Amino acid sequence: MKVERRLIGVLIISLIVGTLISMYMIREKIETPVSLIDESYPRRALAGTSDLDQDKYSVAFICREDLTEVAVQFASLIEVQPSFTRPGTEVQDLEKAGEQVVQINNQLSLLRRAGYEPEVLVTQVEVDERKETAVLYDFSSRLSSVLPPIGSSHYRSIYVLLVNKSKMIDALFEGVPDFFFMRDFSLQSLEITRNANKTVYMKTKEKGQREEGSLPISQVPPYGTLLFRNLKRNDRVSIVYRIMSRHERYPVILRKQLSRSRHFIHLVKFEIDGELAEDKLLLHVLDNGGYQEEV
Repeated sequence: MKVERRLIGVLIISLIVGTLISMYMIREKIETPVSLIDESYPRRALAGTSDLDQDKYSVAFICREDLTEVAVQFASLIEVQPSFTRPGTEVQDLEKAGEQVVQINNQLSLLRRAGYEPEVLVTQVEVDERKETAVLYDFSSRLSSVLPPIGSSHYRSIYVLLVNKSKMIDALFEGVPDFFFMRDFSLQSLEITRNANKTVYMKTKEKGQREEGSLPISQVPPYGTLLFRNLKRNDRVSIVYRIMSRHERYPVILRKQLSRSRHFIHLVKFEIDGELAEDKLLLHVLDNGGYQEEV
């Protein structure tokens, strides 16, 4: 009998502990305002081998509670050659790593004179099967008020540094707060679905024709930012957009820059009721199918 009582006691304690753990996990899940249910992107961008010569990107989420506003912000970055303020210096403070790179440090100086600081985020990424630390410098929110909407896909105001395990800067990326560079040329379509309601933007085909029911690509919201207001619990939102994937069709100036970039960065940020959701930061490093090694 003593053995049975002891066994029953152990079982009861195990049941209580298991229940508490389950309740904690469920509570944590519910307390997440939005949950990602899809994120996809081409592993090798600008290769010109996908359907319709377009690269497809998508992200979808479901609301876990009523929300006043969710902003989904997209950005694209290409790899460039960094110029160092102090060559060969280890990174001691990740959030100040940008001060060691001329391209970022120049932007920092200009903004600080105006009394602003950029948004700085640190996350982990995988590049060519190795782990690196990514340091993101986003100046775009400070510059959007002075730049015309079309300028968002032309003026580079977002930077990412890759820092290796030896605390040395491996790579610099610079880019635009938009779906892709020169979006008036590159963006082919955008589909936004909120529950059963779908809005489609499409680039005008030959002779000025578009698919019936679609809107012109020129009406896509500016700055690569899509706003969703008055969302209810269990609302689902899906965003799918397509980019011209044949790099040789891009304008000469951009084509030359693209061909020198071994990788791209596809970036997605979420702001929920005005607050950045750092746990929802998506930073994908993609191979560039249009990369050409310099001889």
